[in-house]
Amino acid sequence: MGCYSPEAAQQIEECRKLPDIGTCCAGDHGGSCWECRKKDICLLKVAEEHNISQLCYEIDSSYKAQCLQTIAINTHNPDLCIQGDEERGEEYAWCLAEASDYKLWACDRISNQDVKNICVHEVAYQKMDYAICSDILNDQYSQAQCQVQIRNGCLKKYFTTFSEVRSSICLNYSKTYEECQKFYPSTWDEVSSFFGEYPAEYAAYCSWAHEQCNIEC
Repeated sequence: MGCYSPEAAQQIEECRKLPDIGTCCAGDHGGSCWECRKKDICLLKVAEEHNISQLCYEIDSSYKAQCLQTIAINTHNPDLCIQGDEERGEEYAWCLAEASDYKLWACDRISNQDVKNICVHEVAYQKMDYAICSDILNDQYSQAQCQVQIRNGCLKKYFTTFSEVRSSICLNYSKTYEECQKFYPSTWDEVSSFFGEYPAEYAAYCSWAHEQCNIEC
């Protein structure tokens, strides 16, 4: 049974008693018969609960990729992401980013530039680091999306931290107070316009944004 805990070993034994997809529903892989999936789902649950990646290879369905990627993230092991996504697509990019605790070196392992850009974007957003967006290559649209997301995220973080600043600005803003509280400017012009008659507050935000999000106003 491998080097598993007694609890895990018992659970695995029970899972393996269930019919597998090859003998259930005459080998129908379309998922029309729920019985065919019970063994996969059982093994998936045990594998994820106990972080047993070897069990993932016994799962004969799309759950195999989910199994490996979940354990990759749980155990901070990016190597499992590769085995969990043979197509090396978006799920692979997100898995590498999260399993590496959002390190850019993980993105460098991706050869496909479009997929690599997804990984870089995720690292930039999770670290809330505007400068990382410039590592998104050959795709100006994605780079711009990344920059907008970081600007918005940084501003939201600022107003969450310093809610009294937002409230004082909203008392004299062109929108109603309620509309102002829900408004998040996404361009530099909108940001500077939002602070409007509050140059000291704008300067304070710019200083904070540079320190926290690597943004230059």
